[in-house]
Amino acid sequence: MTRRPSPTDAAAESLTAAAVLVATTMLAWARLSPVARDTLWAEDATRFLHEEQRDGLASTLLRPYAGYLHVVPRLLAAVVLRVADLPHLAAAVTAASCLVSGLVGAALVVLTRGLVRRRTARVVMGLSAAALPTLPHETLGNLANLHSVLLVLAPVLFLARPRGRPAALGCAALAALVTLTEIQAALFLPLLLHERHDRRRWPVAAAAVVGAAAQVVATLTSPRTTTPYGASPASVALGYLAVPLPEAWSARTSVVAWLVREQRTAYVVVAGVLLLGVLLLAATRTRGRRRLLVLACVPGSVATWSAALVLNGRPGADVSRWGATDFAGLPLARYASVSASLLVLGLLVLADALADGPEEGPVRRRAGRVALVALVGSLVLGWATSGAVPSLRDAGPALPPQVPALVAACRSVDPPPTVRLLAAPADQGYWTLPLPCADVRATASAR
Repeated sequence: MTRRPSPTDAAAESLTAAAVLVATTMLAWARLSPVARDTLWAEDATRFLHEEQRDGLASTLLRPYAGYLHVVPRLLAAVVLRVADLPHLAAAVTAASCLVSGLVGAALVVLTRGLVRRRTARVVMGLSAAALPTLPHETLGNLANLHSVLLVLAPVLFLARPRGRPAALGCAALAALVTLTEIQAALFLPLLLHERHDRRRWPVAAAAVVGAAAQVVATLTSPRTTTPYGASPASVALGYLAVPLPEAWSARTSVVAWLVREQRTAYVVVAGVLLLGVLLLAATRTRGRRRLLVLACVPGSVATWSAALVLNGRPGADVSRWGATDFAGLPLARYASVSASLLVLGLLVLADALADGPEEGPVRRRAGRVALVALVGSLVLGWATSGAVPSLRDAGPALPPQVPALVAACRSVDPPPTVRLLAAPADQGYWTLPLPCADVRATASAR
């Protein structure tokens, strides 16, 4: 039977979750440059904001894009358009997206309470939603990549044991949002079979299955139009060991670049053995939900990387051909950050489990605690020393400087029906947000 928390424990947990929410949100915001915060990202402008402005939430909420549903980005687009004026539109999108990172961090702290006993480890899990080294490059602060931020909640949610009906309904709502935003959450659906007779888990299971089924329907009715790149299994495997595995700790990849170029066989053998060792430890030294979570997260980390590389990769994604400059440019960072987040979650759960197994004996428990301290310390040290990671929005085009020209065009003698707000990446030319001149003039008059 699950022990009910004392009032003191409950208060401490609430304060911890609130602190992680604030800290993770602020960290996500702080890791983006002022220009990046004021710049709209590609699909945020052309898909989510434009379609919401043109068609309304009722028409767009369950509209597929690129083969799957994006419910959370579409909900936030609707909110932002209603609360932010034109000059602050990009900053509002960034703030809303950073808040989601904070909420994901707080949810990890809360949902892993029965799985990870040490609060420090859970705090690090929560902070990872904004602290992973490569997140600012493309993932943080925009709507289009919120599905990557949300995915890490799926395995934890699907193993959750809600306390009471309100908690069960809250977890179910969160499971629906996750599955209706990230199709890869379906990878973790088998976890719902654990303790399937526990009625507290039924609402989460129902929401997750319905959300995943809706994603399947979306994929079948609106399939992706991109042609998959035929990445070889060797390229995918080397890519995982060379990109998301080290980038769970640091964005400084020069050492890994050298190893992959000069000592590839040795590096692959050592990294592969370490990864297999993690799985072996999980299978033999953990039990119950902890074992399931580790055995879901670590292979899930590999699976999400592999799927992303095969479905979205380009010939340049062949890691076996990379040089030092390729690594320095943080290629494939948005795929690496998803994979790294699952890996970090799995490793922290495993280390916490090894640190307190009652059947292990004092020597093994002490070794497990040393391993946990080493893991947490190395993660925090790596994150803290990675330095500023560039964002693809650092070059703009920032939104506020564009507004005067748009207003002038709409107030001209012969104004066009619409004007276009430029979004990043600007060099591609077609990511824009069309704005009716009537709305631009109304915004200008209200200032």
